[in-house]
Amino acid sequence: MWSSVCAIEFIMLGLKNMLTQLKAKLELLLVSAGLPGAKWIENVESPRRPGQGHLSLPVFALAKDAKKAPADFALEITQALVTRLP
Repeated sequence: MWSSVCAIEFIMLGLKNMLTQLKAKLELLLVSAGLPGAKWIENVESPRRPGQGHLSLPVFALAKDAKKAPADFALEITQALVTRLP
């Protein structure tokens, strides 16, 4: 019989595997949009507030590198990705 600790570890392993797969698919999507997927994917994280979705990509540093306003840069990323979703 499984202990509750083993069950939680099993669930966490499954979630970690799902997150890894999701990040890999997101990286392919970013690259197909002409964006630096490998560099950006390491910045993907869980949002600080649960109501903000499952994953987030903080754009402040990325926008600074691109010399663009964060809101404008986030909109550009969103538009590039949405046009490539299945």
